[in-house]
Amino acid sequence: MKKLILSILLVAGSVLGTKATIHAVTISGFTFSPSTVNAAVGDTVAWVITGSHTATEVDNATWTADGTTPLTGGFNFNISHTAAATSWIQVTAVGTRYYVCQVHVGTMSMKGRILVGPSSIDEQDSDISINLYPNPA
Repeated sequence: MKKLILSILLVAGSVLGTKATIHAVTISGFTFSPSTVNAAVGDTVAWVITGSHTATEVDNATWTADGTTPLTGGFNFNISHTAAATSWIQVTAVGTRYYVCQVHVGTMSMKGRILVGPSSIDEQDSDISINLYPNPA
């Protein structure tokens, strides 16, 4: 838990002053929690890797087939990255990013994804009005 808090604080410091959100992904047994992150461009996703697990970015075909081939130029985190508080990415483009635990995707289908939209809810304009009837005045 201390690693999670430290990781989140370090990442928070790097995005201070923006409307970005930090999404924490932990490991629960043989699953990523949450397994799907809904993020916006500019948000940060941070993993807390424990045990023999990894969070390795793969392409859609590899993810669908429960494969382990890393995506060229993608992220690849293990427990040593979490210990150094470097198991995080900032999402910069709309789309879907797929990742797997290379050790457990074949036997346990341990995988996750990041769905990235164009903006966060905080940045969207809202026109909310409330009308009370009958008027008590």
